[in-house]
Amino acid sequence: MVGGSQDLDEAPADDEPSVQRMSCGWMLLQVKALAPNYTRLFRMFNDPPGASFGRGLSRLQQLGALDLPGDITVKGKKMAALGLEPMAAAAVLEVSARDA
Repeated sequence: MVGGSQDLDEAPADDEPSVQRMSCGWMLLQVKALAPNYTRLFRMFNDPPGASFGRGLSRLQQLGALDLPGDITVKGKKMAALGLEPMAAAAVLEVSARDA
């Protein structure tokens, strides 16, 4: 049986908290949309590593959601309103623009 309790027993242990493995892009975009001047994200029990935030900010800039100083753009506000992962939101906006 796939997905049974035996599979869980045999799965390798992962001691790294999921918040430290996640992509921070969606969370960063939502914070920027709700509170653009809020420079420090809320304190978490297990903060994601700084590199994760850096990658998230860089990806949001590449997608056009943030400008170079890190301020949210009009496109970023539209992406945040969709409530999707940034890559998916950018794709939806791109397809909508082509259909318009």
